[in-house]
Amino acid sequence: MWPRWRSAGNTAVASSPAALLILVVIGLFSVSGITFIKLIGMALLIAVLVDATIVRALLIPATMRPLGNANWWAPAPLRRFYLRHGLHESGGPRATSDRGPIPAQTPVG
Repeated sequence: MWPRWRSAGNTAVASSPAALLILVVIGLFSVSGITFIKLIGMALLIAVLVDATIVRALLIPATMRPLGNANWWAPAPLRRFYLRHGLHESGGPRATSDRGPIPAQTPVG
């Protein structure tokens, strides 16, 4: 069982509050009295809105499900860096292989 934060459905939950905060801040640019700042504000507002809805809420979960364990694959240099510096995701045994992702040792929840 993967930890709860690794499931495909939770990616939109984590990014939505951040996107909402950015939308509010950037949205305030559009009430500026300077036309160029209004233009930039509206363009960024649309870009963040598309990113938050289409990309993060639809595309990322839709691609995470078919990719499965490949989502958590680390390139060999990065994995060696983790092993050299003792970085690992859980308190369980450290990863010792360059042969693909290592699933979580203990189920969550």
